[in-house]
Amino acid sequence: MRFSILPLVVLTLVLSSAPLWGGSVLFSDLGPSFTYGSGVALSIEGSGAGSLPTPVGLAMPFTVAGTGNEAVTQVDLAITYVLTPPTFTASIWTDLSGKPGTQVAGAFWSLSASAPFETCCSLVAVPVSGVTLVGGAQYLMVVQPVSYSDSSFTAWALNDQGVDGDVEQTADGITWGYLGTFSIGVFDVLGVSDVPEPASLFLSATGLAALLALRRRSAGR
Repeated sequence: MRFSILPLVVLTLVLSSAPLWGGSVLFSDLGPSFTYGSGVALSIEGSGAGSLPTPVGLAMPFTVAGTGNEAVTQVDLAITYVLTPPTFTASIWTDLSGKPGTQVAGAFWSLSASAPFETCCSLVAVPVSGVTLVGGAQYLMVVQPVSYSDSSFTAWALNDQGVDGDVEQTADGITWGYLGTFSIGVFDVLGVSDVPEPASLFLSATGLAALLALRRRSAGR
């Protein structure tokens, strides 16, 4: 199993895309002020990039904060590009014994890195709607080439906040293999807590209907 670790040079720059939201941090391994410090990065690339014998996609585990359903409003990824095109995809998957199981409904995005490699601390910001995760559950953030035969070559910075996990790698987007346990890629998942369960919504609707009926009866007396 082959993979590349790239040195990530840290420069003193103004953060170009700090997350903006009102809500909860469902997961984050960013440093203070939305930075990700110095360290290393893992490559995500198609076979056309020619850097490695095989193309590379990566999956990083994370656990959602909170309890109950959590509505995702934004995802931010510390991904820069080494070669053009600077394109990649990101998606969130359920955890199946440490490997991607099922893609979460609506949690797939085609993206492009705006900053070249060896710059810090640009984030690819992704506004999100219609995606719900379960607090306390583990998921995987999956980043892959748009096509495993394209010439894209991007770099996912690894966190320096002591957040480790079992990282998975794939050469085709289908078969996943254990890469190692080390610092996972830098990203955050932002959202709004306490989305009502369907049963709660039903009870709320039933209560409202009963209240309206009672008011109509009172008005008709």
